[in-house]
Amino acid sequence: MKEIGGYLEFEHLGGREYYPGLLKLNLGRTAIAWYLTSAGCRTVYVPRYLCESVTDAIRLAGIRMIPYSVDERLVPQLPAEIAGKKLPPDTFLFLLNSYGQLTDESVLR
Repeated sequence: MKEIGGYLEFEHLGGREYYPGLLKLNLGRTAIAWYLTSAGCRTVYVPRYLCESVTDAIRLAGIRMIPYSVDERLVPQLPAEIAGKKLPPDTFLFLLNSYGQLTDESVLR
């Protein structure tokens, strides 16, 4: 059995792409920075525990980041200036729900 490590050797796979017309991005952090930039984001609120590789990519894209805290259940503790308010069109909120701790209902509040 041939081991390939912690990645898939896509260059050795045959066949056609499933969605050939899509934008090809190599990393999740690249996709996040691309989306924020293309959506016109100038400021993004990010959780303090967000991976440094993601925050570095956002910073390199020239987007201002404002950190926010989370409680012991990983529920966002948003700053008073944005809690329960509509954000300006060029300001985004990065919600990380890795463990499914946020319900759809709680996110929409």
